[in-house]
Amino acid sequence: MKKPSPPPAALAALEAAAAAQAHARYILRLYVTGATPQSTRAMLNIRKICEEHLNGRYDLEVVDLSQNQPWPKASRSSPHRP
Repeated sequence: MKKPSPPPAALAALEAAAAAQAHARYILRLYVTGATPQSTRAMLNIRKICEEHLNGRYDLEVVDLSQNQPWPKASRSSPHRP
């Protein structure tokens, strides 16, 4: 089944937003747990996606949590109790 096309106005807005960010640089962090097939696949997938959509305008840091690295403070989430 074919995906419906976005309305022309929505597509134009998306393209304008992308053009405005054409020179932006993105800093990404991928958390993995060891050298597993899933971790390897995740790294390959994120690099492929980044190259396709960000064309070298990104920095990718891969953090292996199995190496006993402490979580960065900004990445910690605290439990929320209602």
